[in-house]
Amino acid sequence: MHVSVGTWDLFLVAGFSADSGLPVYDEIGNEPEWQEKELTYSDLCRPSMLKTDPEIAYGFWGSCFNLYRDTTPHHGYSIVRKWCESKKSWYVYTSNVDGHFKASGFDAGRILEMHGSLDLWIPQGGCDEGAIRLGETHQAIRLGEKHRFPFESGSRLLKGAQGVPRDVDGGLMRPAVLMFDDEFPPLLALLKVDQDRYQRWEAEVEEDLSKNSNARFVIIELGCGTRVPVVRQVPARPLERRGARESVRALLATKVHRRFPSSDDGEQTYSIY
Repeated sequence: MHVSVGTWDLFLVAGFSADSGLPVYDEIGNEPEWQEKELTYSDLCRPSMLKTDPEIAYGFWGSCFNLYRDTTPHHGYSIVRKWCESKKSWYVYTSNVDGHFKASGFDAGRILEMHGSLDLWIPQGGCDEGAIRLGETHQAIRLGEKHRFPFESGSRLLKGAQGVPRDVDGGLMRPAVLMFDDEFPPLLALLKVDQDRYQRWEAEVEEDLSKNSNARFVIIELGCGTRVPVVRQVPARPLERRGARESVRALLATKVHRRFPSSDDGEQTYSIY
């Protein structure tokens, strides 16, 4: 995760939820049932699977949903939220889809979930019209707190798509999560609403930095590996456009998530720039 201390604050998190016990990238989709079917995470996380093999696809997403809902966010979320609330301005930029920032009390208007959220589900039909309607009104179904997908004992297959929300025409909805090779217009329109809001905030940060020589911008990065490089690249844009990256002094460097290899020495890093 990356942050600022002082006038502007930016928090970015990728693998922060690992300390809650949730799987990291390399562990997702490694369950025996998927391995027996010779399915990898890359196979399961594709929109085409929702139609070609819904029992498997919805079983995968349903089991992920249940795990996220049944896992309590670790105490680090509360610590970071207090940091944020003590500052003038801040933002969470995350590739996680588990919804744990919202569940931990963060202001939803200050979170950019770049890949969407498994809490939200959208219709699969009416692409063109739906994209406009969804983008303008941000319509989506947020599954209730008590919602869980029902599975038979020992199975991750979702028989009959039980528990999957349906649209007004009775069609199966899909999670509002950006999958591999995913170009579904309503989903992209939905994600753009939050992306545009973040970019407006970023523009305000840049304006403040240009007008105030004493303004301080700090980026805190927690649990960011190399799988999703954009999580590291995007927060640095305000500094890079100012040509200020080299002048920003490193304040702290330590190690976190020692059981999740990422860097050259086999450990992930936590640093404030």
